Amino acid sequence: MTETPTIRIVTFANLPAYYDVEPVKVTADEAFWRRLLGTRWNRIPGLNVWRAHKIMAILMHGNHDLYQGRLSEGVTFFGSYRDFDTRGWIQDPKCNRGLVTVLAQHLANREGAMVDVGANLGILTALVAKAVPGREHICIEANPHTARIAARTLYANRIEKAKLVVCAVGDTEGVVELHFTPFHSGNAGLGITASKVPDRIVKTPMITLDKLLASLTESKVAVIKIDVEGFEPEVIMGAMETIRAQRPVLVLEFNDSAKGRSLSYSSVFAQLRDIGYSLSWLLDSTDVSSLQPEAAGQRPSGGCDVVCVPRDR
Repeated sequence: MTETPTIRIVTFANLPAYYDVEPVKVTADEAFWRRLLGTRWNRIPGLNVWRAHKIMAILMHGNHDLYQGRLSEGVTFFGSYRDFDTRGWIQDPKCNRGLVTVLAQHLANREGAMVDVGANLGILTALVAKAVPGREHICIEANPHTARIAARTLYANRIEKAKLVVCAVGDTEGVVELHFTPFHSGNAGLGITASKVPDRIVKTPMITLDKLLASLTESKVAVIKIDVEGFEPEVIMGAMETIRAQRPVLVLEFNDSAKGRSLSYSSVFAQLRDIGYSLSWLLDSTDVSSLQPEAAGQRPSGGCDVVCVPRDR
């Protein structure tokens, strides 16, 4: 009989016990990354960086070691040697720094907690916590394996007001199938974008953000960041009570893979405008200067981050 997955809530003190359930070897092999990043993949016909990384990850199939690194801001982080997202944080010193700046600025200007839906490796939360210390951070990650890596990052950076929640959030409750690949931690989703590179499926519990937050924190919610590979509209609809009552800033990934589904970004954006939110586009997550206010009829092409700010705050 298959056991039904349940929501796991891990407080700061219990993070080591949670990640030690999955024992792995942790190393800091910087020479590995120098060799990998120094290879000129573009010299091989038909091979780009992503394809080359996928081949490398397949060849390293039996390697489950974790890399421990340190960012220029002084944040310690962990990630798999096979993981494309880990590679991004190491390769690009500007990786997601524009997004971090937007989140930190809005959190600093408001009282309350930050909620990170799709926390991935926990690095974004750690960077924001470094910039704006002392806040409560609720990190939600649906993939248990990735959540254990995030737990290491949260604990290593002493984010003592962090809670790690292992589940999916959406506009309904139940058990869902999460599609993921072990060599791209950021490409896990509920059969939407992750289905382009299907590899593994894990069943995970789903709850609405409204219900989860009501049972999890008494703090006011200041900022909600959402990056769940095309499932952002469902997360927003399951958080409308919180949004109406507490008026948090919302920062969500815009992913055109949701096109053609019954619940669209356009309909959610329209609802947010109706309840007094202004929208801006962060066209480049590495550069805060790429933030542009929404113009009439404007819709970004391709992916970007959408910053939704209540006009009454």
